[in-house]
Formats: sequence, C-alpha cells, structure tokens
Amino acid sequence: MTGLGRRTLYVFLLHGLIVRFAAASGIYSYLNNPAGAVLVPAAAVLLTLLLAQPFVKSALHPLVEPGIEPVLSLHRFFYRLLRRPASKPAANDQWS
Repeated sequence: MTGLGRRTLYVFLLHGLIVRFAAASGIYSYLNNPAGAVLVPAAAVLLTLLLAQPFVKSALHPLVEPGIEPVLSLHRFFYRLLRRPASKPAANDQWS
C-alpha cells in the first residue's frame, strides 16, 4: 500500500466539507461549459492529492482519529452531567 493509500480516510472525510463549501458559494453555476468539464475533474484530482498529504494527517489527526482518553473524558463529563439529580423547588415557589 502506498502512503497516499494509507491516508484515504482523510480524503474521504474532508472532501465533503470542500464540496459543500463550493456548492454553497455558487461556483458550480460558472462551470457548465467545456472548460468546466475539464476543470472539475482536474480540481478533484488536485484536491485528492492535497488531502492525502502527510501534513494534513498530522494537523487533523486529533480530530479525525482521536485517542480513547479524550473520548472517555467526554463520556464521563456528560454521564455526570445527566446523572445529577434535579434540584427540588423551593417551598414558596409559585410554579410548583
């Protein structure tokens, strides 16, 4: 397996953000001609090569593949938050 092949998870997960941004920006409306038919696949190949670079993996590794400790600490935080007993209303609370 090549180095690019080992980093396809990053290409798969991150290309959607760029495609969504391009769709929201309206750039696709300018690409409905023969030049666009060449430009879109060329941009796709360049985007794939860019997202498969080692610096992308090293920069985004904590977000894409977090270790187990941050995930467990988030789990513990929300578990404690949701397991707290609800506070009892005051005796003179008019809404109870």
